[in-house]
Amino acid sequence: MARLSPRPRGVRSLLLIAASGGVLVMSAGVAAQSGRQVMVLDDGSGPRFVHFSLPDFRGLREPDFVRRDLPSFREKLQLDAARLVVVETLLDDYLEAFRALTRKSLPESPQETFWIGVEEVDGGEGGQGVTGSLGEIVREAIEGARRMGGVEAEGEGPMSLSVSVRAGADGGVDEDVDVTPAEADGDPEAEVVISVSGPEGVELPEELRKELEERARQMVEELKERMEQGATEGEPNAWMRSDLPIDERIEGRRAHFEELAAQARAFEAAKAGLRLRFVDDVQAQLSAEQLERWPALERTLTRHKTLPKGRLDGERTDLLAILDRLDLTDADAEAVAEEAEAYELSLHDAMIRRNAYLVDANDKVDRALGEDKPDRALSIVDRAARLRVAVRNANGQFTQRITARLSDEAARSFRDRVRRASYPRVYRPTPAQRAFEAVDGLDGLAPEAWLNIVDLETAYRSELDNLNEQIRRVIDKHQPREPRRSIERLASMTDGGEMFFDADDDPIRAAFGKRAKLDESYVKRLHDLLTPEQVAKL
Repeated sequence: MARLSPRPRGVRSLLLIAASGGVLVMSAGVAAQSGRQVMVLDDGSGPRFVHFSLPDFRGLREPDFVRRDLPSFREKLQLDAARLVVVETLLDDYLEAFRALTRKSLPESPQETFWIGVEEVDGGEGGQGVTGSLGEIVREAIEGARRMGGVEAEGEGPMSLSVSVRAGADGGVDEDVDVTPAEADGDPEAEVVISVSGPEGVELPEELRKELEERARQMVEELKERMEQGATEGEPNAWMRSDLPIDERIEGRRAHFEELAAQARAFEAAKAGLRLRFVDDVQAQLSAEQLERWPALERTLTRHKTLPKGRLDGERTDLLAILDRLDLTDADAEAVAEEAEAYELSLHDAMIRRNAYLVDANDKVDRALGEDKPDRALSIVDRAARLRVAVRNANGQFTQRITARLSDEAARSFRDRVRRASYPRVYRPTPAQRAFEAVDGLDGLAPEAWLNIVDLETAYRSELDNLNEQIRRVIDKHQPREPRRSIERLASMTDGGEMFFDADDDPIRAAFGKRAKLDESYVKRLHDLLTPEQVAKL
């Protein structure tokens, strides 16, 4: 069966399944793409917490160099045509060797790890690893959910989707990810749960919800038989069965994760060897002057490859890329050249320190939690947050410094582009903004009505600017603390605290909710100034 419930983007609600041997699996990793798994099991004697970290297989599958890096090699090393051809040949050899290594050491389905759990239409994801034939079923469920997300929802941004897959018979829950409290009272034998929410908590229209529910029901019926087959004999992850004793399930999962970790370490070492050989081969072709430029190439590649992996708003912004797209005059380009160079060096230093710390941050958190030392775990996630904030702060600091060097028009354009790139949720067009824009295309507006609309839009933009600034400050303050909040909840649960937390207890969501009410108010006032026919045309 499929159940749908409204859930705000980015907000995860936790619960302990109320059954003997119930399991909760939560993904809350410190480092991007990899994930920390927290199992909560209860056999009637009280909850038990087990902590594991999933290797970042997605990151491992990414080669260190790709063909789109060639322009950076050419520009930063100032390669002539002949040397560029040589580098391109060496790169092709490297990529062929990397693909062969991947096929050998990280085999494709059905044995590879599939990531299930939160799947958002705009590309965010998280969840847990599942292998074998069950992994194929999970992938089908996710693809089906993505197809469901093709239906447009009203509100800001795309809909978010959550897929939960339960493997096991007799109502057992072995793989339950991101189930919301609203779903807890449903059929305990449900095997696939799909949660759909409008952007930033916007309620989905009833007609759309019914359509999505019907699509989900059809998808689940198609998967149900295969789900049952996936947990039978011959399934590589037989330890996931709910009829096994809790200790056996824990040890089975631990052995599975250790096997994945060993596989990842071996692959990572081999991958590093390929990287070193490629770098040595390329550097052997360079002149002394070109070798001196190699650090500049390394900074560029580090920025291109690791900056987008930031988690915080403002942490992923590349000011140099924005400057390149501005088509600056020669005078403006010369005015910001010194600041741009200083920014590149400062950002690189912040990224290197962040990247180095995050490599084993999840493992350190797991060890601390496993040893019942939540304070140590909190110190780790706090330091990771500070290093992320340092990257974000480099962007904020140099945005001001570069803006101060630009001419007025270029400064406004640069500042606006940085703002939209750094906080896309805040500065994307709102429903009210789109409504006012739509009014511009209406015919037959009376002059008096037009003047009233102009005044209304002016008032709205003033309130919106103030509210957007408030939202940005709330994000800056509270977003870095999200990993800490997860560990604090786990510590509370370990001490006998509540197994639930209120998804509404989120300052960021509350700030966006305030803006949604502002939009609703102004759209209503706008409609009051129009005829029913004009409203229909909007």
